[in-house]
Amino acid sequence: MFAIERYNKAQSVEDAVKLLVADSEAKLIAGGTDVLIRLHEGSSDFRSLVDINGLAVLKEITEEPDGTVRIGSLATFSEIMDSDVVNKRVPVIAEAAATVGGPQLRNTATMGGNICAGVPCADSAGALLVLFIVVQLIVRPLFARNDRLQKQLRARTLALSELQKMRTEYENLQAATLSSSARFDQREKDFTLYKFLNRLAGETGIKENIKSMKPTTTEQKDSRYKISRVDMRLESITPAQLTDYLHRVETSANMVSIKKMSVTKKEDNEGLLTAILQVETLET
Repeated sequence: MFAIERYNKAQSVEDAVKLLVADSEAKLIAGGTDVLIRLHEGSSDFRSLVDINGLAVLKEITEEPDGTVRIGSLATFSEIMDSDVVNKRVPVIAEAAATVGGPQLRNTATMGGNICAGVPCADSAGALLVLFIVVQLIVRPLFARNDRLQKQLRARTLALSELQKMRTEYENLQAATLSSSARFDQREKDFTLYKFLNRLAGETGIKENIKSMKPTTTEQKDSRYKISRVDMRLESITPAQLTDYLHRVETSANMVSIKKMSVTKKEDNEGLLTAILQVETLET
């Protein structure tokens, strides 16, 4: 007779834990191939047993989305040998399982029990140890190195993109500069903003409406061009005259622009306007 005093069948993993906590002498039994041998030898270490053999959740063999292979502790060696997941991902484990005892033992013994029993004939432990070493010393460093390379590649790709963007902006700026230089060269040799605005006022018939014109220039650091500005005040001008004048200023080939403008109606003369303009360009 075996020296078994207490036997409990766990209904779940949680139930098994509670039974083990409640009985300090309790030991687990699953396939029983090692435990039964110890009992046959007369060992009293297993007089209280918690049977977990029927817990299906511990028999599953699955592959996680990240490629991790999980082998339940209650999976028998035969189930491991026949598992498509194991044979595809870690065939060395399937090969190790095939070397454990005979068919009858492989149909009953579990890998979890084989490893945890700590006996010299724990056939699967060597293969798992080798696999652990390979993963820790070869596979993981390779993944870590690949991750670093991917990060470096992303950083260099981003830097290259920024350089290409800067190059495009530089080329656009250079093209605009060359275009501006060409347009500057096309100006009359004695061109000044004051003369240009005054002549244009005569051409549009509003010269008599000019009440003031104040020219100023501002030197620019590290540039051969200076900012030329004229502040103008036009009075008693019709909307059509103002529109025509502004259009000719902005569309001329002399690169002149209107920076500020204020327009008000004359109270004593309906339909006539007073316009204050600030006009700018670059001059050499």
